Amino acid sequence: MNRLRHWSASLVSRVDWMVGMVENHEALAESAIRDLGRHAARAKVQMGRVRSDGQRLRQRFADERDAQTAWRARAKRLATTDEARALECVRRAKASERRILDFEERIAEHERIEHQLGKDLARVEEKLAKMKAQRNLMRTRESRAEALNAVGECHEVAGLDDVFERWDTRITERELVAGCGDEGDALDFELTEQEAEEDLRDELSRLVAEDVGTSTSS
Repeated sequence: MNRLRHWSASLVSRVDWMVGMVENHEALAESAIRDLGRHAARAKVQMGRVRSDGQRLRQRFADERDAQTAWRARAKRLATTDEARALECVRRAKASERRILDFEERIAEHERIEHQLGKDLARVEEKLAKMKAQRNLMRTRESRAEALNAVGECHEVAGLDDVFERWDTRITERELVAGCGDEGDALDFELTEQEAEEDLRDELSRLVAEDVGTSTSS
């Protein structure tokens, strides 16, 4: 029995975890976006270091070419006056040439790797931008769905129009009792009362005139 209870509790816990994972889509998306963002940031920093290394490598290549040119020029200048030193200059020029060839190979390989890393980083940043855009779209759709669902629930409430009508009637009655009704309505009521009273006075005047006419003719 205890084993069965333990198994049941574990199953319920597992199901609750799975339901939570399914329902908490936004949290999962945010976590994935944060992780990818951290990877992208680290890749961008590393890419900056690789580019700096490439610049230094190309600068050393340029310096070595200048050194080779200088050693050759010295060899030519000393060829007729100091052969031993001229030969040493030639030896150093040839050493520079070997280093230049090595730099060319290293630069070519470095540029290949730098280009590939740049493409990879661009893909990561593009994926990150798409994920953020999709997250924002999903948030908007979810908010819209919740709003439409709330509207539907309001329409489904039985007699809701009657509720608003009775509410309006109660407020109107309280406004009239408190004398804080709409100014336009109060003015209309007052003028209507005056006009009705004037109609009554006119009718009274006609009645009096009829009685006077009757008396005179008698």
